[in-house]
Amino acid sequence: MSDDNVLVTTVNTVGAMFQLTCVILYIAYAEKSKKRLVIRTKSVEFMPFYLSLSTFAMSVCFMLYGIFNFDPFVYIPNGIGTILGTVQLALFLYYERKDTDHSREPLIESFP
Repeated sequence: MSDDNVLVTTVNTVGAMFQLTCVILYIAYAEKSKKRLVIRTKSVEFMPFYLSLSTFAMSVCFMLYGIFNFDPFVYIPNGIGTILGTVQLALFLYYERKDTDHSREPLIESFP
């Protein structure tokens, strides 16, 4: 293993540990009522489509970059991101079709 690979591996490992810590903290301390609300309503009302789309597009671009440069440190995590982005967009499209009933009350009411 060359010195360049050791540095990249170290940086990616530290980044992955921080991301894992954030996910664990969210799961442990997020309000259960809000998690249940999202699961129960199955609504994409607060899921920003363009953020999901741009995240998916960025993952695809970097995955292809990693594949063309034969760099598994780039294409493996972005390949996983591409799969998860595809799932997120599929869920968005599925729940948007089910969410065509505009007669229900909004989840958050804004005041003028």
